[in-house]
Amino acid sequence: MATKSRGSKSHKQRLRGLYGGLSPSQTVVRRAKAAKQKELSASFAIQEVLRSRHARIMDRVHSPMLEALGRDTKVVRAVASLKSAARQMRRRPLARPLVPVHKPRIVADLGATVVPPYDFQETLVSSTGAPFNGSSADKTTGQITSFIDADSRNPSSETLTAAVGIFFHPPTDCSGTLNLSATLSFTYNWATYCAFASAHSDGWVGISVERFDMAGFPAGVLVDQQIFLWADNSWWTGAGYSSGSNNALPLSAQCTVDNQHTYHVWVRCGGSISAGGWHGGFGSDAWSRIFGSVPSITWELM
Repeated sequence: MATKSRGSKSHKQRLRGLYGGLSPSQTVVRRAKAAKQKELSASFAIQEVLRSRHARIMDRVHSPMLEALGRDTKVVRAVASLKSAARQMRRRPLARPLVPVHKPRIVADLGATVVPPYDFQETLVSSTGAPFNGSSADKTTGQITSFIDADSRNPSSETLTAAVGIFFHPPTDCSGTLNLSATLSFTYNWATYCAFASAHSDGWVGISVERFDMAGFPAGVLVDQQIFLWADNSWWTGAGYSSGSNNALPLSAQCTVDNQHTYHVWVRCGGSISAGGWHGGFGSDAWSRIFGSVPSITWELM
């Protein structure tokens, strides 16, 4: 009797066979996202209390000097020029990265390279004021975009994560070491413009691994990798505008896994910003932008 050849199965079907017939659950990923969003918002709120407290103190320290500088016409004109430069650089488009073509594969020694469409996508965000957020994650294409701008007129701050991910379940009964790798293509630009006021911008990329029990409830985060591309805290003058790209940044991580849990493996980018806006003749501006593409995610069980 003829049997269907292995080659006729799709890559997703072969992966499901490796995972013992288990499939990714969108219910589980939504529940996990809600928990992560709650944790992010709580951490962000604590940071904002500390930042706001420091800003109020420094406003009192700087007030006499800023009053004097505000009467200097040369300083006023220079600040106006700085604001104009910030507006011009904000308009610069962020180009798409060059992405090498990757092919799916399953190797004999318990490993696989997975390409889009992936199993999951998510964005996590927390903010104060009215910053702009143009971020997104698309599991169909593997594109992740962290795109956040401070409000140019009023104080604001924001932190964000964008990610795509895959489901994983160990094919063997015994524990093992899961080796993960991904090659991330991305472009970025960022800025801090300051005229006697503070601003912050950072941007990062990395891998994370979440663990779940067999009922689908969170059982810990095994990997929480953040590789910072830049991080700037400016108090008086700002760092200005910067940009860059990388067509194949290698990311890697490893953790111990077992057959009694399932796992979500994410490739992420993110960042945070804060600025005072331009008001009263002085102020600050900031943004953080990363346009990334994840052509493949590779796992190997040792």
